[in-house]
Amino acid sequence: MVVPFIDMSAIFGNDASVRGPATHQVFVTGTVDAGARERLDGVLRQELSRRQVLNWSAAALDPNALPAEAIIQHDTHIKALCDIGVAGGGEVVLAGYLYTFEDRRGSDYGVESPASIAIELVMIQVNTGQLIWRKRYDEQQQPLSNNLMAIGRFLKRKGRWVSALEMARQAIDEMMPELMNALPY
Repeated sequence: MVVPFIDMSAIFGNDASVRGPATHQVFVTGTVDAGARERLDGVLRQELSRRQVLNWSAAALDPNALPAEAIIQHDTHIKALCDIGVAGGGEVVLAGYLYTFEDRRGSDYGVESPASIAIELVMIQVNTGQLIWRKRYDEQQQPLSNNLMAIGRFLKRKGRWVSALEMARQAIDEMMPELMNALPY
């Protein structure tokens, strides 16, 4: 089962230091552009379909309708995800959390403000409630002169400023091999 991304910034507001509900990893929430959650859901589903490894089903869920305790309290959150998986007949639940998704302001070769995203994906085994995989991606694009260690990413992006959606596609594409290797079957 794939649970739609949960917009943590909508729940906690901007500039809040929050812990991921499934992993306890700390994130700082930021701006989330309108429609970002739906675009991320689309990117994730495209990648899962493209890989043709499993038959993923989308959970019929409005993640922003989850009760606050199902987001804030770890045990309650894991149980809520497992319940979604059981109801949908799934063996694992893949859930995404959106902390920041701000598009660049400018063009491919000059920006006033670069793209920035912060997301986390987790996979929970439904019958045990065990977290079997997690991955975070948190980046605000920087010029190469700020970090020469990012030369690979700079070249992959052809030396240009990318949009938040391009950054998200790249992030999710990079996460997929690990996610597929973590599957319990």
